[in-house]
Formats: sequence, structure tokens, C-alpha cells
Amino acid sequence: MKDLPRRKGSAPRRTGRLRTFVRPMDLSIVVPLLNEHESLTPLAERLHAVLGAMSVDYEVILVDDGSTDGSWEVIRSLAAQDKRVKGIRLGRNYGKSPALNEGFKAATGRVVIIEKAEVEG
Repeated sequence: MKDLPRRKGSAPRRTGRLRTFVRPMDLSIVVPLLNEHESLTPLAERLHAVLGAMSVDYEVILVDDGSTDGSWEVIRSLAAQDKRVKGIRLGRNYGKSPALNEGFKAATGRVVIIEKAEVEG
């Protein structure tokens, strides 16, 4: 069987005996957060507005570091509304570095950007 030629900017992914090509995500935005339920919807709206205007493929990864204020429910709602939003929930508050690490492991973008959850006027 002959291998398919590799397209620029594509990574091969094996599926059985044939290879398919998946275009990599341009950007992954990782947002570690703790008790930020009020900031999440405005943050997602701003990110979608800015990144949508840039015409890039992106994902927003919201990492809940043990919130107790309903942040996880907001994340689930945002993810249900837009497939580009992904949520990770940590079982307790581990701190910013472990939350970032989990976000980095889940990121599929060629470039990863860290964003804080607080939205300032």
C-alpha cells in the first residue's frame, strides 16, 4: 500500500491501514480558573468576538480548579453552546500550575495562549 503525500500543515493520523490528514488547530486558549462563574460568559463572548474576527481555528479550554461557586455548570453550558469550548474539572483546588498543566495536555493548537479568567471593564 502506498502512503499518501503529506500536505503542508497537516499531521497524519493512523486509522487502521489508511492514513487520513487532520489540519492542526491554530490556537488553544487555556484559562485556569477558581470561582469565576460571573466572569466566564463575558470572557467567552470576548474571546469568540476577537478570535472570530481573526479567522483562525481555535479552542478555549476552561480548567476549573475546584470551584465551589457554580463555575463548572457555566463551563458545561458554554461547551454545550459552542464546540470550540472545552472544560476540564479538577476534583479539588490544586493550584494554578497543575491547572495549567492539565490545560496544556488537552490543548491541540499549534500555539497555546494562557488567559486569566477575570474580565476587566
